[in-house]
Amino acid sequence: MKIRSSDILIVIIRYGTDISASPKFEIVFFCQLLASIVGISAITSVDCTIMTIILHVAGQFKLIKTWINKIGIEINREPIHLEKFEIDLFKCIRHHQRIISAVNDINNLLTPILFMQLLTSGIEICLSGYAMLDNGAALIDIMKFTSHFISMAIELLLWCWPGEILVHESEEVGHVIYFNIPWYNLPPIYRRHLCLMIVRAQQYCSITALTFKTLCIQTLTS
Repeated sequence: MKIRSSDILIVIIRYGTDISASPKFEIVFFCQLLASIVGISAITSVDCTIMTIILHVAGQFKLIKTWINKIGIEINREPIHLEKFEIDLFKCIRHHQRIISAVNDINNLLTPILFMQLLTSGIEICLSGYAMLDNGAALIDIMKFTSHFISMAIELLLWCWPGEILVHESEEVGHVIYFNIPWYNLPPIYRRHLCLMIVRAQQYCSITALTFKTLCIQTLTS
């Protein structure tokens, strides 16, 4: 019994030979299924790994905010112990510098990958949207293009949403220093250290695609 392989195979490919007869069809179908599973797993793993890295870095900025909040609470609750305050402050400053350096390293690694991802995703979303609106497309094709459109949008969300969190958390460091620490009661040398942290936090950390497109919700919606 012969089957129209083009109607059932996962990917329509011209093999140069008749594969509609058994067991050729079953072998081809199994190979395509296995390749699809491996490909989807690899793409999902890369996306989730990068998302986890970005969220971890954003969490480190949140940790710095927690340390700064604790410093402010201790200063307001009891007399200032400058020696302990200096140790805690320098711990925050050093960790802040390390995280900024880590963000720069991540950018150097991911910039070309993100550029190609944004470029190809935008093209694929446009083509999928056009195919869905094509009046001559069959129902099964519309469902296929719709699922592809949704998957590409979700993939972009997995990149842009953590990037938005990173931008927000890195900016919040300066706000927490200004509002939660009574810097006006501190000696001038510590005020300067805090001012430098605030100035650095105003230049928010972000993940970019070739340095001209920041990964954030605005990028996703545009």
